[in-house]
Amino acid sequence: MTPKVSVCMITYNHAAYIAQAIEGVLMQKTDFTVELVIGEDCSTDATRSIISAYQKAYPDKIKLLLPEHNLGMMKNFLNTLSACDGEYVAFCDGDDYWTDPLKLQKQVDFLDSHPDFAISFHRALILHESTGQTEFSNKSQKSVSSVTDLFKENFICTTTTVYRNRPFSYYPTFLEQAAVGDWTLHVLNAATGKIGFMEDTMAAYRLHQGGTMASTNASYAKLKTMLHQNIKTFASLDTFLHYKYHKEIKELIAGFYKHLVISNLREKQKAASVKNCLQVLKNRPVIKSAALLLLVIFAPSTTALHLLQRPSSDQ
Repeated sequence: MTPKVSVCMITYNHAAYIAQAIEGVLMQKTDFTVELVIGEDCSTDATRSIISAYQKAYPDKIKLLLPEHNLGMMKNFLNTLSACDGEYVAFCDGDDYWTDPLKLQKQVDFLDSHPDFAISFHRALILHESTGQTEFSNKSQKSVSSVTDLFKENFICTTTTVYRNRPFSYYPTFLEQAAVGDWTLHVLNAATGKIGFMEDTMAAYRLHQGGTMASTNASYAKLKTMLHQNIKTFASLDTFLHYKYHKEIKELIAGFYKHLVISNLREKQKAASVKNCLQVLKNRPVIKSAALLLLVIFAPSTTALHLLQRPSSDQ
């Protein structure tokens, strides 16, 4: 029987967390069927043996995808997502977990009764692994949002999301190269309906410190790579959506180029900063963009960087 909800869970080296993630799914109390689809990307720790033991204990609830070689995060994510057969898809990464046994019931009830909504999400508890501090997401989130709101920022914590499965006949290939794949997927889903927010805190999201960069230059290089990937992804997304949100996407791309300008100025790369300023002006042809270009060309790099990083600066 086709499940009502498929839970998409990707994992890699999550031996310390994966059991808690799985238990959060298994504890769900619903009046519909739920399947858990886990994509395990050839971990070097005990993750695979842990999920295999769970699958043997719950063979009717857990489906495992066990590739023979490491796929990488986005390919593993898309493979796992493609294996989800439910009417709805929920997400929980292998290092996050759900805290409310009625989470899925609440969100599915909402989507069932609101066919004009494509996504349901809720507040999450954010756990800072490095400090042990906690905070809540979406403190001032409005109850109803749209795809145009997502072009301003990615405000959806993925582990809180339930959405209608396969809003398009296929997942576009550019998703595999996305730097922030969940953001792109949220946009694709929200292009088909509204976004509903619940104030209940029903999941926990772990915020890891991440690996320490070998140098400051290396961190700038990683940031610039991500920004260039974002530019390519959203340009492809613009085409895929037939330019319906062209103005909003061009504005977002201009913001990515502006962050590249800031990175260039930090590294004292004047020529690159001017080149990226021209891209800001191309994507956002307004007086502020022209002023930014003049600032970068004629002002000392330290002065331009200081002005661009002020809180009041248009990001």
